[in-house]
Amino acid sequence: MPELAIGDFICDRWNVRRIMRGGVGIVYLVVDRDSSIYVAKTFQNEIIQKQFEWRARFTQECTAWISIDPHPNITEALLVREFAGKPYVLMEFVEGGTLAERIRSHQSGDRLPAMLRFAIQFCDGMVHAYQAGIVAHRDIKPANCLITRNDTLKITDFGLARAIGTNTSGRGPASDKASYVERPLARFRAPAPSGRLTMVANGVFGTPAYMAPEQFEDFGSVTALADVYSFGVMFFEMIAGSLPFPGTTLEECYRLHKSARPPELPNHARWSAKVAQRLSTLTKSCLEKSPKLRPGSFAEIRKELETVFKLATGSVAPQESNAPPVTAHELILRGEGLCALKKWDQAIAYLERALQLSPQNARAQFELATTHYLKGDQTRALLHFEKALALDPTHSLTWAHRAASLERAGRYREAMESCEQALALDSQCWMASAVKGRLLRHSGKYAAARDALVEAIKIYPFQPTCRNWLADVLKRLGDRDHAENLYRSSLELDPWSAETWYDLGVLLGEQGRFQDEIECYNHALQLEPKHSNALTNKGVALLALNRATEGLGFLDQALAINPNDKIAWFMKAEILFVVLKRYADARTCYLHAKSLGQAITPGRIEACDGHIGSK
Repeated sequence: MPELAIGDFICDRWNVRRIMRGGVGIVYLVVDRDSSIYVAKTFQNEIIQKQFEWRARFTQECTAWISIDPHPNITEALLVREFAGKPYVLMEFVEGGTLAERIRSHQSGDRLPAMLRFAIQFCDGMVHAYQAGIVAHRDIKPANCLITRNDTLKITDFGLARAIGTNTSGRGPASDKASYVERPLARFRAPAPSGRLTMVANGVFGTPAYMAPEQFEDFGSVTALADVYSFGVMFFEMIAGSLPFPGTTLEECYRLHKSARPPELPNHARWSAKVAQRLSTLTKSCLEKSPKLRPGSFAEIRKELETVFKLATGSVAPQESNAPPVTAHELILRGEGLCALKKWDQAIAYLERALQLSPQNARAQFELATTHYLKGDQTRALLHFEKALALDPTHSLTWAHRAASLERAGRYREAMESCEQALALDSQCWMASAVKGRLLRHSGKYAAARDALVEAIKIYPFQPTCRNWLADVLKRLGDRDHAENLYRSSLELDPWSAETWYDLGVLLGEQGRFQDEIECYNHALQLEPKHSNALTNKGVALLALNRATEGLGFLDQALAINPNDKIAWFMKAEILFVVLKRYADARTCYLHAKSLGQAITPGRIEACDGHIGSK
C-alpha cells in the first residue's frame, strides 16, 4: 500500500497539503476541489498489515461517529472513503490547536476559569455522543480535544482506539503478565500530555497515561465509566498542569492506575477553600479504581462543574451551545459518506433533505443519482443524472457515472455516447475511459478495450478495479502473464479485495497452477468466508491435485451457501461417480446439475443407473 506524499490526491479529489504522523495513525490536511479544508485520518501500513480484519472495525466505529448529529463540542466526521487499500475518515478541520497545547500555554497564572469552561464543554459533547449510541470513546486525552479559534472545545477520534484493537472481547494484559515488559516510554509516550495512541499489549490500543485500570485488563468490555476515569486524569492535568500518575514504563503506568492513590491538587492562592475542596473531591471521585464508585455520567459531572464555576468566578456556568443549522453542503457530505458505507436508504434521506434546502444543487442531484446507481436502481439513478445534467451539463463525472448506469441497464449505445461526452468535456476523466473500456469489452473489441483501460490507469493509477478490468481483457487477448501482473499490482493497492484474489485464482487455475490457485482462494475466503464461487473452485482444484475427498467438503460448503450452483453439483457428482463410486448419490447430483442447465458428460446418468441396477 503506497504512502501518500504532499501534492497527492485521495480518491482523485482531496489534495494532500500537510502530513502529521502519530503513534499509529497518519493525519492529512487536505483540500477538496471546491477549496474546502478537511482532515483525513487513517493508520500506518504496519498496523494494517498485522490486522487482517481491521478495515471492517474501522468502518464500523467511524460509522457510529458519522451518525452523531452535529454538536458544537464534537468534531464532525463526515464520511469514510477507501483509497489504495486503506479506509480514511474525513473530518472537519478545526483550526486552533488542542487542549494539550492550551494546558502547556497556561503554566503561569490561574488557569481554573478557562479549564472549567473547557471541562463543561467536554461534558456536553460526551453526553450528546452517548445519546447518539456511542458506548465508550476509549482514548480521552487532551490531544483528542481540539480547540477552535473562539475557544470552543471539540472532542475527536471517537472509537478509533477500538477500531484497530484486536483484543476487543477477551482478557488483556493483566491476565498475561508476560506481555508487560519494561519498555521506555519514548516509544509509548505515556507520561507526555499529548500521549500517543499505541499498542499496549495483545492487540489492546490506548494511551497508557490516561487509561482506566479496567481498560488495561478487559479492553473490549469497557463502558462510559472508563471514559469518566480518563476524564479524571485529563481534568487533573488541566488544573495542575501535570499528570496524576506519571509512569515511566508501561508496567509502571498500569501499576499506578491500578493501585496508587491520586495526589492532591496544588492549591492556588486565588481559590477559596470550598473551590479547592470541591475540585479535589470531583477529581478523586473520577479517579476511583472501581468503576462503580465513579460519577455515573458526564451530566452528573457537569452539574458539579457548574457549582465549582459559580464558586470560582462568581458567574453562572455557560449553558450548552446549540448546534448551528445544518447546511445542504453538510447533508451532501453525510449522504456521500453513508453511500460509501453502502447504507443506501440513509444516504438517500440525507441527500433528499439537501435538495429540500437547495433544490437547484447539481451536486446533490449527482450524489443522489450515484447512490441509486450503486444501490442497483438504475431507473431512479438515470432520472437524477438527467436532473443533475440539466443543472450543470459541463460536469464530466456526471456524464461518466450516467454511462456506468446505462451500462448496467444494458443500454450500451447510449452509455458509449455518454462516455464520449464526458471525454469531450475532460479528456482526463478516468472513469469515462474505464467505462468505455468495459463497453468495448462487451462488444468483443478487446484491443480497443485494452487501450481505453490503459488510459484510465495512466490518468488515475490508484484505482485497483481498473486494473482488474484490464487484466480480464488481457486474459481474453491471451496475454496471461501481464494479466497476472495486473491482478498482483491491484492487490498491492488493495490486498483486502476478495474478488481480486478470486479472479487471480481463476487465472492461475487455467494455467494448471493448482496449488497457487488454492492459496488465492484461501485469501478470498479469509476475507469473505461465504464466497461460494471460491469454495467451488477450491474444491475443483483439490480434485485436480488428487485430493478428492477434501475437495468434496468444499463443494458441500459452496452448495450450503448457494444451492443453485450448477458447477458445484456437477463436480460433486464427478467425485462421487469417479472416485468414491457412490453411484446413487452421484446420479442425484447429476440430475440437480442438469435441472440447473449444466451440460452433463454423455452417458454419466445412464452409467449410474447401470451400476445401481447391477447391485
